[in-house]
Amino acid sequence: MREEMVEIPVEGAGPLPCFLARADDFPNPSVVVVQEWWGLNDQIRGVARRLAGERYTAIVPDLYRGAVVEHPDEARKLAMELDRPRAVADLRAAVGWLLEHGVPTIGAMGFCMGGGLVWALAVDDDRLNAAVPFYGRADLEGKTLRPLCRTARCSWRGSESPRSSPAEAGRRADRR
Repeated sequence: MREEMVEIPVEGAGPLPCFLARADDFPNPSVVVVQEWWGLNDQIRGVARRLAGERYTAIVPDLYRGAVVEHPDEARKLAMELDRPRAVADLRAAVGWLLEHGVPTIGAMGFCMGGGLVWALAVDDDRLNAAVPFYGRADLEGKTLRPLCRTARCSWRGSESPRSSPAEAGRRADRR
């Protein structure tokens, strides 16, 4: 397994630093791993390493471009300041970079804030083959769901979650 930091050019935003973990036989099926509100920390790098250990290529775009925090108040502030359309454009750039490097298939997974961004990416980018948000909300009002209908998806939510139950998520999906 190999790991490194790579920079992806993003139009209008400068370079996007990304953590890349991959098996030695790159290119292979890939996953864009979307950070939680803490930033590109050791935990999310560990998720990428575990995927690489299973022979996937995992890329984690650093949506905060260097900021990593440990306290919830700091994380909430960063998440609230995040330009969501810019973040989705960053994720699209990571998908494009993987395709330019010959990967055969691409999925995306994210946790909490990252889960919401995975939903937004799945609606916005029909190059994805799969989307797996772990929690997370996305404003899909006014969006065409056609790309999402072509993307395999699996949403993980806790049955005791005060934010959104699996049943509520299903009801929202049925209304679209």
